[in-house]
Amino acid sequence: MPSPTCPTEARGRRRPPGRRRAPAALAGVLAMALGLASGPLRAQQGGAPTTAGAMPADTSGPAEPEIAPAPLQFRLGLTAGALLWDQSQSRVPGDDAAFGIDVGRQLLRYLSVRLGANYLPTRVEDAAGATDVHGYLLEVAAEPRLDLPSLERLGVIPFATVGLGTLVFDPRRADLPTRSQNAFEIGGGVEAHIARGLGARAEFRAYTASLQTLFEPTDRTGETRHAQRLVVGLYWAF
Repeated sequence: MPSPTCPTEARGRRRPPGRRRAPAALAGVLAMALGLASGPLRAQQGGAPTTAGAMPADTSGPAEPEIAPAPLQFRLGLTAGALLWDQSQSRVPGDDAAFGIDVGRQLLRYLSVRLGANYLPTRVEDAAGATDVHGYLLEVAAEPRLDLPSLERLGVIPFATVGLGTLVFDPRRADLPTRSQNAFEIGGGVEAHIARGLGARAEFRAYTASLQTLFEPTDRTGETRHAQRLVVGLYWAF
């Protein structure tokens, strides 16, 4: 008959306690690994601290102000200046002031179109004496802007101008005819940002026109003449 097993011997045959806790220890290691992996993800999504306890650094820096006009933006401007004709040539009116109003639209970030209506009061003189003349200039021009980031950060944008127009001279004397002639325009200048939607501009425009004499109503022969215009103004963008 087999002898009964001794209680001490039976306890010696049991599985060691460490083997029973192995699955629980493995689960704890996996949970810790998942926690380390999900820490940076929570920090990116919700701004929570990372596993090191520090907030992620913001290296984007402050946003630079937008100076260049936005596409499809409208612009309204008021200008003043002087129109200077080449006085060494005949048929030219006297130098005088020039006032204008411009309406423009930004087609692209660095390209706009401008419609201008200008008043050019001047005088002409013949054997009968000096006569006041009301001058008008209607023009349409394209204005490409130069992409110079160093100047744009200062709120300054250089631009060029090229366009066409019509010059009308209406003498304040009954025996003198009203004349109209085409003109070509080219020039350039700078715009300066003052405040949101408000700016100033200074520019130089050169005109070439085929002028007709004001003193001979039957003579409609045009002769090429040149003028320079200095312009300063304010504009409002909306």
